[in-house]
Amino acid sequence: MGNGNEAYQEMMEGAERSLDYVPEDRRVAERLGWQPGIWASFCLLLGCLILAECKWPPGLITMELLGVVFFAGLVLAVWQAAMHRNRTVLVREDGLIRVYRKRRLDMVVVAGDIRIEKADIVVILKIGAPLAIAAALFLGVGITMLWREREVSSDGLIVLALGLTLVASLASAFWTRFFRRHLLVPVRNSRWLAEETVLVSARQFEDLFSGKDGGRPL
Repeated sequence: MGNGNEAYQEMMEGAERSLDYVPEDRRVAERLGWQPGIWASFCLLLGCLILAECKWPPGLITMELLGVVFFAGLVLAVWQAAMHRNRTVLVREDGLIRVYRKRRLDMVVVAGDIRIEKADIVVILKIGAPLAIAAALFLGVGITMLWREREVSSDGLIVLALGLTLVASLASAFWTRFFRRHLLVPVRNSRWLAEETVLVSARQFEDLFSGKDGGRPL
């Protein structure tokens, strides 16, 4: 009987450490952007356009280019799916915050252990402004190429697709930067990271830290 009770206790402790046993309405799952997915879509579209325009059978250089493009698209798509599958989830319980990573309980912290990352507007402008200019340039060139040729060409579509991808990438970056709260959550037993940036919406932030015993991150 003793062994049976111990096995049952271990099973229950394992259940408590699994995210599967936490009700959905108590979970605060991080809200991720779509950067890998956006660029995966561009790579796969680029590969399809190259494949549609090349002679059959394609030459060695074309095959190598297609391999690189499709491989990059596949890797980025898998990365996006893995990110969303293994999102960090925060659960508030009795004034403490349980941190689940890869659907397993990783650590328990108090609200004061979590900080808010402040946006550096100067850095954002230094990165965003050149990308916005590049997006406008590629869009302008792509539209001009299609307009002048009076027909749909692969070159014009590729340039236009790159411009649209840059616009989508900038929009995703803008949304995650200014419409998400960036929480710096401690990481346990990590050689490389002391804190992990977890993005949550304003509503999720209020749900997580609005209680009297929860406190607010610095």
